[in-house]
Amino acid sequence: GVCSRLISQFESAIQYFNEALTGYRSINDKKGESRVLNSLANVHMDLGNSDTAIEYFDDCIYILQSMGDFSFEATVLSNKALAFQRDGNLIASLENNLQSLGIFKCLNRQIPHTLLNNIGILYLEIGNYNIALKYFNEALIIEKEKENLLDESSTMANIGRTYIYMTNYASAITYLNEALTKIRKYGSRQSEAQAYSNLGKAYGSLKCFPEAVTYFNTSLKLYEKLGDNSSVSHTYSELAKLYMQLNDFEASRKYFDTGISIAVQNKDEVNEVRNYTGLAELYIRFNDLVSAEQYILKAIKLAEYRKSYKELSQLYKLLSEGYLAKGNTAESIKNLQLHYNYLKKLIEIEEENSLRVFTAGQKFSEMDSGIFSSDTIKYKGQASNINSLNNEISGTVN
Repeated sequence: GVCSRLISQFESAIQYFNEALTGYRSINDKKGESRVLNSLANVHMDLGNSDTAIEYFDDCIYILQSMGDFSFEATVLSNKALAFQRDGNLIASLENNLQSLGIFKCLNRQIPHTLLNNIGILYLEIGNYNIALKYFNEALIIEKEKENLLDESSTMANIGRTYIYMTNYASAITYLNEALTKIRKYGSRQSEAQAYSNLGKAYGSLKCFPEAVTYFNTSLKLYEKLGDNSSVSHTYSELAKLYMQLNDFEASRKYFDTGISIAVQNKDEVNEVRNYTGLAELYIRFNDLVSAEQYILKAIKLAEYRKSYKELSQLYKLLSEGYLAKGNTAESIKNLQLHYNYLKKLIEIEEENSLRVFTAGQKFSEMDSGIFSSDTIKYKGQASNINSLNNEISGTVN
């Protein structure tokens, strides 16, 4: 099963793991059963079957808790967190990662820097930037102690990305440049492209347009070589926005059109919406309100299908501004109300998520403060690798 997974023969791996599972259950070997359940979950993650993977992880955790094998439970919780993360459920992912972290601390085990980095990425994605920095810096300390230059470069790039969201562009550029030096030597081309793209974003935010264009073009060439069409479309959108700020209508429109073409070919609805929205903003800027409305309505249709309240809120606000510019106050007010309706839904979701994050953080604080101590936890077996975690750059700034 393990060998089949390593050569990407996933269906064969599932077959072999299921045979092993039957064997372990026939002799009531709970430890073997738990390991195979974890392996089956990981294969289903490889196949993109997050829901099935989570079911296997839950079965595995149930057995581990009955055995008192908290050491391996910490590993499985981290793997389960990754499944939730890939499924887009960031809050559930964070909850499982924090549970894993709590167990590592209670057992006085070395905390994997990958776990700290992944927690940082999750806090970054949900907008808790200061907490994200805390975890990234903790991961960075471990990586520097171990002289793990590859993972160190990834974490530094994540710190740089966080500083962009915090509008601390000088710090972002410092970290990204330092990360880039290491990434060029030890990292992947994908990580290098992301670092260039984030540098483009930072310089663009500082109105340093020549530098921004250079970095985005460099990242674009790398993404094209890698065949990463989603990032190619996104980068064209970023270049288009830069030229829009420079009031270069033709260049901006050309880049948005190219981004749309690539997104449509690849059924990439996220970047379709991103480029349609940008193109609408461009037409509003140059007073072509009829064309702007066309593209906004296209974007709204896609955003409604995906139930993206954030995009819908932004799009209806943009449509309201377009109608106001045309002197149609009634339609402007109508669309502004739709903007506020979606904004209200977003706030409700964010409040619910904040409560879940706070609750998860409180549970972790109780474990960390000694309310749950290692004296109360008895476990069997040795520590295992977290075999589904990767210390990676979390992406580019949207």
